[in-house]
Amino acid sequence: MRGVICDRRYWLLPIILWGGLAGASLGWNWVQVDKHLHEIAADRARFIFKMIESVRLWNARHGGLYARVDETTQPNPHLEIPERDITAPSGKPLTLINPAYMTRQLAGVVDELTDVLIHITSLDPINPGNAAEPWEREALASFVRDAELREIAEFFNDGQKTGFRYMAPLITQQACLQCHKQYQVGDIRGGVSISFSPGPLLAPLNAQYLNLVMIHLGTWLLLSALTWFFLQRFRHQMLQLDAEREHQETLVRQRTEQLQLAASVFTHAREGIMITAADGTIIEVNDAFSRITGYGRDDVLGVNPRILNSGRQDPTFYAAMWRALVEDGRWAGEVWNRRKDGEVYAEMLTISAVHNAGGKTQHYVALFSDITAQKEHQKQLERIAHYDALTGLPNRVLLGDRLHQAMTQAQRRGQLLAVIYLDLDGFKAINDGQGHEVGDQLLVAVAARMQAALREGDTIARLGGDEFVAVLVDLADIHACVAVLTRLLVAAAQPLHAGPRVLKVSASLGVTFYPQDEEVVADQLLRQADQAMYQAKLSGKNRYHIFDAEHDRSVRGYHESLERIRLALTRGELVLHYQPKVNMRTGQVVGAEALIRWQHPNRGLLPPAAFLPVLVDHPLAIELGEWVIDTVLGQIERWHAANFDIPVSVNIGAIQLQQKDFIARLRGLLAAHPGVNPADVELEVLETSALEDVDHISEVMRACLELGVTFALDDFGTGYSSLTYLKRLPARQLKIDKSFVRDMLEDPEDLAILQGVLGLAAAFRREVIAEGVESVQHGEMLLQFGCDLAQGYAIAPAMPAAELSPWSQQWQPPPSWAEQPVISRDDLPVLFAGVEHRAWIRAVEEFLRGERTSPPPLHHHRCRFGQWLDGEGLARHGSSSTFQAIEVLHRRVHALASELLALRDRGLGPEALARLGELDALRDRLLEQLEMLTHGTNRLSRDGRMAQESRSSAAGS
Repeated sequence: MRGVICDRRYWLLPIILWGGLAGASLGWNWVQVDKHLHEIAADRARFIFKMIESVRLWNARHGGLYARVDETTQPNPHLEIPERDITAPSGKPLTLINPAYMTRQLAGVVDELTDVLIHITSLDPINPGNAAEPWEREALASFVRDAELREIAEFFNDGQKTGFRYMAPLITQQACLQCHKQYQVGDIRGGVSISFSPGPLLAPLNAQYLNLVMIHLGTWLLLSALTWFFLQRFRHQMLQLDAEREHQETLVRQRTEQLQLAASVFTHAREGIMITAADGTIIEVNDAFSRITGYGRDDVLGVNPRILNSGRQDPTFYAAMWRALVEDGRWAGEVWNRRKDGEVYAEMLTISAVHNAGGKTQHYVALFSDITAQKEHQKQLERIAHYDALTGLPNRVLLGDRLHQAMTQAQRRGQLLAVIYLDLDGFKAINDGQGHEVGDQLLVAVAARMQAALREGDTIARLGGDEFVAVLVDLADIHACVAVLTRLLVAAAQPLHAGPRVLKVSASLGVTFYPQDEEVVADQLLRQADQAMYQAKLSGKNRYHIFDAEHDRSVRGYHESLERIRLALTRGELVLHYQPKVNMRTGQVVGAEALIRWQHPNRGLLPPAAFLPVLVDHPLAIELGEWVIDTVLGQIERWHAANFDIPVSVNIGAIQLQQKDFIARLRGLLAAHPGVNPADVELEVLETSALEDVDHISEVMRACLELGVTFALDDFGTGYSSLTYLKRLPARQLKIDKSFVRDMLEDPEDLAILQGVLGLAAAFRREVIAEGVESVQHGEMLLQFGCDLAQGYAIAPAMPAAELSPWSQQWQPPPSWAEQPVISRDDLPVLFAGVEHRAWIRAVEEFLRGERTSPPPLHHHRCRFGQWLDGEGLARHGSSSTFQAIEVLHRRVHALASELLALRDRGLGPEALARLGELDALRDRLLEQLEMLTHGTNRLSRDGRMAQESRSSAAGS
């Protein structure tokens, strides 16, 4: 083999092979380009024929058209019927223009204005000018032989030029018998041939093909160079070249798929088209017009387009539109119109004037597309960016903006403003004991009451959880805010009746003022109010405390100070809990994650978020991290002695991992516990921490691997990583952050991120585990995507070490998990469609409950699930009876939703809310059919409370 590689005579063989593959690929793509060009040219010819046919039919239905006789319009010498020529009352001679004659004249105008040649012809012409050419005679004969044949299209080359020609038959109708008595209705009287140069259509396709040629050429040159390098470096270099070649082939395949996708999108893109007369009367529309507006063709013919007017634009808008049409012959912009069912929608509209040879406007052609979804999405993004999704109050971003404005205004007016930090007392017990849905109801009610307690011009915002901040402006002095503070305490303390339960909380308020003696910024004001709120809690809760700057300098941060955490470590107040990791499909417990807690003598068991942020970038974090590792190693020894073996993962902070002696200290900790297999210890590194110094972290990780200790990248996907970083960091496992898992049942974007992370893990041969599995449905969805490993509250919360072994012996996964098949790539769109539908149902319910300001798209073709049904779903599953049942259920869902919203609009909101169970039942039936579409008869039942459980879990995670 080595001798063959060294013989240069063989070096050209792989190079020729690459050239042949590239040439074959280019040839195949050229065939596709030619096929696509034929489709585009045929579509253009059909449209021209429809225009010609529309004019002919219009003339025929009116029995012809009388026109003034002049130099350009002479009596038709081939039309001999009574009253062909008449005289107007004014004495001017008029002659009857029959459909064929008018169509021929229109074809002449088109020939003058465009590159399109139109010829009206017949096998038995009355007008010699309509005599058929050889190709036309053959085409007409084909129409006569085959009554079902309605068009013939082909490219041709007559020796001088290359063009495209098209012919469609002219069918005799009742109105035609006036001039053509030798025919019967339905006879083929002749045809219209259309020809033009495909050059303008071919230019963009040639550009695409040239781009593809360059890609193939570049790929061929690169592969040839790599082949030479491969042959020079023998076996080791050959392996490297194989990997590079496979990578390049993947790039070429991806590029080809992208081009095919772009061509498919272009081919199937449809816009609404409306043609009007010069006075605005509608004379023709296409199917897309009816699909978008809801009006059928018969509904709008002869009607003015003002039936679509929504009333949102004032008369000056339409005046400017008509002025542009008169002056420029064209207008483009966005318009709000109304569908037949009354729904208002946004469209991107382009109107063009069609002039005759004399420059007079004869028609207007309007092309439009529905952009309501984009408008709604833009509105939602703006809302999400500035307002809390649960309560509708301003969020932290909008609060910061208003606080800065209020501070500037206070300085200018010489008045005070107050910043109030508010935390609910007793909310956690209700949220944990009664469930997250009840907790959400309480938050919404309390937020509304507190907002009503403020004055006009004041602001209250939700920071998250049960924490709120209010900004009071235009205060004459400190005492001026006492009345508002009292109202806030009363509003928070009012009981809430939730079914048979009566829920009651109170509030602790911290208050600070601006301006102050020392210059402060907005963040300082929030921290001061937060500290004052904590003092209010220590003083007994259900009260307010005013921030004392002098006192703050002496006691600030007592509850989270470094010395108190150091003392907690010394006293043994810090403990470790362990959250199990399992294989959801098999039920095997595959490991546990060690999570730190603070058993505070006064405040109870504190989560890490309550004290770990203080340690960021502080040396005490290193001491605490080593204590965690040492404690975990000791616990593994005790479990091993009790015949319970389980791997444990430990979170490692960036500051600890970046210590120069980290490896030596880890080696010392392992040596102190000789009974522990290093392979039973896994270090979890935050993705963002690992990226701070990739080179150093990579060296540390490889050194740990030599010791037998493995690594996992925690919270994967939340940082700004690249594929290069993933390639360089030798982590065995990727942990999908719970923020993506939590909402994947109702958020298609989160589901897409989850799919992407799983794809990366497979590409880089990494094991993957999902955090935050909060319900059975979360587990089912992950298993369908091929993610078997998980942890979360649906499995078990973090527990003391003594409880882990008994729990692992009795734990069994839900039966539905073992039955879940892995969804094929082709069926993933169905899975995404189901998530889209759940999101749409939730949006309807939120609107009915007053939790959002506008409903989702109500037309069953406008929602994202409807778009899937009309597009990919129809193409892939249209012949399936299950798919047809889904279409029926989908229309019923939209009809019921529209009915409920109509009840709400009539002031019958409680009645609409009482019928939400009907909407949920239809949703569940539709989702069952979707499962049948992908899994056959596997697992037809679904828990009807899926959406409710996922929302409750999301609120508490």
